[in-house]
Amino acid sequence: LTMARFFDRMVHFIKPNSNVIAETGSALFAAAEVQMPAGTTFFSQTFYGSIGYTVGATLGTSIAAPNKTSYLFIGDGSFQVTCQDLSTMIRYGCKPVIFLINNDGYTIERVIVDHKYNDIQMWQYHKLPQIMGGGVSFDCKTEADLEVALKKAEEVQGKELVFIEVHFDRMDCNEALKRAGAAMARTNKLI
Repeated sequence: LTMARFFDRMVHFIKPNSNVIAETGSALFAAAEVQMPAGTTFFSQTFYGSIGYTVGATLGTSIAAPNKTSYLFIGDGSFQVTCQDLSTMIRYGCKPVIFLINNDGYTIERVIVDHKYNDIQMWQYHKLPQIMGGGVSFDCKTEADLEVALKKAEEVQGKELVFIEVHFDRMDCNEALKRAGAAMARTNKLI
């Protein structure tokens, strides 16, 4: 399973008239290239590059527009910053579809310069909804796993929170992010 194939598949999974929230990092760079269905509102925060923003933003879009599905795309590093809002979503009966991009740390930082500080403690993210009290979750390592998860997610979408952990190689990202990382490294004289 690659990021490119994953986001190609999202083109056919995201429903019209929904909210798509993409976290700063590899999720944003990939999601920004996806053709969204009609009526979709795209949320992201790139000005300050504040990681973790989108978990709270998804809580907000889920409460503000409960009749629209909110789709969150977030990396594992960013998720660890503000993951407690997952519990708040469950508490208030929010029903987003959350895609946790598990690429073993800060890929957006690795494309600038790869050091140990880009590594994070690995969690079993897909278990968090049950630990926090609700939702359905899936752990996807292959395209076949993803297809099973998406089929089940479509069955419960709008009825309960869906959390899909998707595993990728730590350097799997699109060319736009690789170019941006190389430019930042040159600007900061890291290469």
